[in-house]
Amino acid sequence: MWHVIFYRPGEGEIPLLAVCRRRADVRLLGVVDPPGTALGTPLAEIMGLPVRPDFSGFSPPSKTHVVTPPERRSEDALRRAAETGSLLAVGAEEFEMLLAGGGAPLPTANTEEPDTPGPVHATGNLDAALKTLGRIGDAHDREALLPWLLSLAMAAVGGTSGSLMLYDSRAEALFIAAARGLSARTLYHTRQPLDTGVAGRVARSRLPELVREPQHGDTRPERGQLAAALCVPLVHDGDLLGVLNVNVGHGEPVFDASHLADLGTVGDAIAGILHITTGDRHMWTGHMRKHLSREFRELAGGEEKLETVLAGWSAALAMALGADHASLGIVLDDGALLLAEGTAAGETHTGAIPQQHPAWDDVLQSAKPVVVRQADADAAGDGDGLSIFFLPIGPAPVRAVLAIRFGAAADAHRFQARAGSVAAFLDHRLTDLLRRCEERDHCERLRALTAFLGDESRRDYGDTAQRRATLDQFLRRLTGARDVVFPGDPAPGIDPRRAAARELIDRVGDAGWLITVTAPGFMDGPSRSCLAVRGPGNAAVSGFILIDKDRLHPGDSSSFTAFDGVLARHLANLPAVAGEPRSQRSTVRDAAPATAVPGTLLLTLAREIDRADRYHVAFSLSAFVCDRQDISAAAHLEPLAARLRTSDLLFAGDEGQLFVVAPEETHAVAHLEQRAVLALREVAGDPELVVRVGRALYPGRDTSPEELVDTALHRLTNRSRDDD
Repeated sequence: MWHVIFYRPGEGEIPLLAVCRRRADVRLLGVVDPPGTALGTPLAEIMGLPVRPDFSGFSPPSKTHVVTPPERRSEDALRRAAETGSLLAVGAEEFEMLLAGGGAPLPTANTEEPDTPGPVHATGNLDAALKTLGRIGDAHDREALLPWLLSLAMAAVGGTSGSLMLYDSRAEALFIAAARGLSARTLYHTRQPLDTGVAGRVARSRLPELVREPQHGDTRPERGQLAAALCVPLVHDGDLLGVLNVNVGHGEPVFDASHLADLGTVGDAIAGILHITTGDRHMWTGHMRKHLSREFRELAGGEEKLETVLAGWSAALAMALGADHASLGIVLDDGALLLAEGTAAGETHTGAIPQQHPAWDDVLQSAKPVVVRQADADAAGDGDGLSIFFLPIGPAPVRAVLAIRFGAAADAHRFQARAGSVAAFLDHRLTDLLRRCEERDHCERLRALTAFLGDESRRDYGDTAQRRATLDQFLRRLTGARDVVFPGDPAPGIDPRRAAARELIDRVGDAGWLITVTAPGFMDGPSRSCLAVRGPGNAAVSGFILIDKDRLHPGDSSSFTAFDGVLARHLANLPAVAGEPRSQRSTVRDAAPATAVPGTLLLTLAREIDRADRYHVAFSLSAFVCDRQDISAAAHLEPLAARLRTSDLLFAGDEGQLFVVAPEETHAVAHLEQRAVLALREVAGDPELVVRVGRALYPGRDTSPEELVDTALHRLTNRSRDDD
């Protein structure tokens, strides 16, 4: 086993440092760098090696080799350490010969070095520590690190130009992250799909190639000056990270197979560094991520409307990323794009607009990013020109797109490696924002419906027309409907809407509602929508149809949604009871089971049904009742809520039942019910209390809130479910 310490490693020692790191017969003890400025020190820190200001920080075994640059051999720190007799100073070339077989490792008494660092002396260490920390920061700065890695690779094989290309897995293309000897236009504008050119072919096959002349069809001026090129894939743990290209011009020593092998070795080391330093978690500085996260939370934390929040986010992104302009597009239920725009100057704009640039459609259909360059950029210029990135946010089917525009090619080039991180950063936050905005909209409309139903039970109407007029106005406010048609409405002459209304309501059947984009006889255009609603029962005049829809807010659909149908169905029987005295009227709750059920439970179930249908999730409803007449499960609602999950929704029945709705939960319902039974026994002070439990799951055979409640109550068993 070779035991090695590197002393102030320079450019000549860095390839050997990478080789030693990969060899199983070499134990790297660390690096000694008194001033902390050696070129190889950041690489050692990235590798996780200890870096010390002097040799006292190590306890090296006897005959440890110290790899030292020739110009450092006479330095006092190294000379004093060598006087102890335990350290042998060698040059990089000399040690390479030893590793290659020119000498055997010297036997040592101690072949294991503890991982814990030795004591660090306080004298003079503050400055060294601060310098080391600064070098670590430089090493994790992508813009400084990648050109440095490229220069090391070129030096390792004697190349005169080259490029380091990173792989964008979302676009399945390579882009140049660092280059030497290429024009600015080539650097900034190259995006190479796999299987295109040498680099694309190497990336696809993951096999290195040696090219001895420019490829046919490559018209870039700098390519004609090349005599040979090496191209190796950068792969870590099976993941393609990029491609490394190193070239030589005419008159320089020509590459051969040994150079290709050497570059492959260097490429393996670079791939390991790239994996650590240029993954998504390192694409942004910690300060930038924290700043944007805080700003996003502040913008979304109040009662601001969705479009206002999105515009603020767009402006924040433009400012943070050095862009001129950013746009966030959210695909609404009707296919329109809610666009929110922001500039680096803080200007914002919102609106629901048609998708204008064809790149929007390309991204939405392919779920892959698209980059649009300024068409008239000067081929011989410095590469500046307009660049727009269209990024899909989230997996397919894509519901959001970020378009970000850069006026300077250098800024656009820096953004390429950050694009994946930005998309991931937005995905989580957009999902949460859209969910909260939708829930807030649903809650506000449910509250309005509950208040209307409460007032309705206390109203006395003079005739059916007055009642329907009140319902007409409320349905317009609740759903955005432009027109409401009741079957049997009195009207002079022949009204084609009346016949169509009856026909559509008859087609609804037990489904509750039916949404269509056309209705023969009175729908003038294909973009208009219609919602036919039928109430429970078979009353001849039960139900109505809603014609055309205005957006209730910019994020709303311009056609009727399932949630509109859920809300409207609770009002579908009201036209049929207009002539009855108030004391004899039935209400929507008549459709519930014989056991009294709270109306808020039915509304909550309606909301969960709509949510489950939209997002392909499930939920459960459990009913509990105690066998002891003197104990009411509903009486312990508050202490029970404290013992269940915060996401579980509890409701008290009028006859002592307890109802628990568990959103997005069907697989572990038995465990939930067991917790509830144990909690009931605990709060009741009776460990033997018998609790009967009933359950209903959605999706299943039940399609309405009333049916779910009916199933749960009818499945109440004569035993508790604590054994499930």
